[in-house]
Amino acid sequence: MLVVNTLLLGLMIASFALIDRQTTHLWLALHLALFGMINSLQFTAMNTLTLGDLDAATASSGNSLLAVVMQLSMSLGVATSSAFLLLYSDGAGLAQVHQGLGSALLPAFHATFGSVGAMAALAAFIFYQLRGHEGSPDARDTSAPD
Repeated sequence: MLVVNTLLLGLMIASFALIDRQTTHLWLALHLALFGMINSLQFTAMNTLTLGDLDAATASSGNSLLAVVMQLSMSLGVATSSAFLLLYSDGAGLAQVHQGLGSALLPAFHATFGSVGAMAALAAFIFYQLRGHEGSPDARDTSAPD
């Protein structure tokens, strides 16, 4: 299920490339609501995988480490998106905005959303390698010494 959700999340991110000035507010609200639901499922599933194998003594430290990793991954996502936007705008984006030609950047934003969506969908290959019982309570290795 995590693989399917990851692919859906990548598709939803890429679908932001289809939004233009003619997109209605209702359609945008529905799109954002669906994206939020899929994103919420993704975070819940990843949190379960990360914290599911921890006992009570290590859960707090594990949760702190997870929060740091999530913040770092979001920062890297912003940096990557910025690099894509700069690449697709040929580096002239800021000058165009100052000249009142912000709409000239729309294709660069569309390409950026498509690229980031494709990168997000690639994570499905990582999740595909997980065993079916990962994250469940019986997935803990009870044979390991304490």
